[in-house]
Amino acid sequence: MYLSIGSLFIILFLTTYQVQSNTLLNNFNNLFLGTYKKASTYFLTTIDPLIITNADTLTLKHRGQHTSININRQLYHNLKTIAHIPLTIYLSVFNVEANSRNFSSDELIKLKSYLRELRFVRKSLNISDFSSNNEMFQIQFDIIDLSITFLRSLIRSKQLNITALNKFCHKATNLFNINIKHAARAHLDRLHSVIYPIYTKLFNETEQKTVQVLIIGSKPPREGFLIKQYFQKLLGGNNVEGKRLLYAENAADEQGALNILGRWLLDANAAQAFFDDETRLHRDLLMDEASIYIKALFE
Repeated sequence: MYLSIGSLFIILFLTTYQVQSNTLLNNFNNLFLGTYKKASTYFLTTIDPLIITNADTLTLKHRGQHTSININRQLYHNLKTIAHIPLTIYLSVFNVEANSRNFSSDELIKLKSYLRELRFVRKSLNISDFSSNNEMFQIQFDIIDLSITFLRSLIRSKQLNITALNKFCHKATNLFNINIKHAARAHLDRLHSVIYPIYTKLFNETEQKTVQVLIIGSKPPREGFLIKQYFQKLLGGNNVEGKRLLYAENAADEQGALNILGRWLLDANAAQAFFDDETRLHRDLLMDEASIYIKALFE
């Protein structure tokens, strides 16, 4: 079947017209994107006070002042490092366990290298690195000594005994659970010593009720994330999350996290205006209709 020149011309015209029409609409929507960006940027200028936490750095924006404070969590980091030793060993032998085989020469070399490093760390431990707490200090030796003993048995036998591995893991858990307790308290004590005076003495009553908190993290927070728990309690409960408390994951830097906060607050404001529900634009706008239609598609 052949098309006439006239028919081809009409098809070409309609196709070109459709492309131009789509381009016009896409360009027109750029006006929305531009105004949205400006509005979210404006929202950031209205936030005062604002507390930002990013690893060991706390940033306070208050009454035109921008202050960065180092939250020295070295005790927390020290306890975490020692607690990670048994996990490092477990991960080092994971491939061997999964494949039910003996250690290769390269794997044995790596285990011996880690054993040497572990012995060096043991000799280097200083009680002052653990708040001069004798009980806490002894636990670090117990974790290291347990790990050294297990490593030596692996190197000597050149094979992995699953029963021995499970026994090692359970013993290690009993020990580093004590580290977990100390680490949580050390982290919270340091955070509280910095945040609480700011909240109770620097902020007035209105600021205490309106302060925004932005937590920056490299990955999604685990359930019960310590810093989030702390600020939920400080600000008045779980219902503050998404309103005055926001966790920004995978933000490249502080400005990237602030952009997320600005958009989040703008969406809440617009959702309240259009839907009388400030959370509506924090959910997929198509969610309700999509749920109905997807169900119909599979009936």
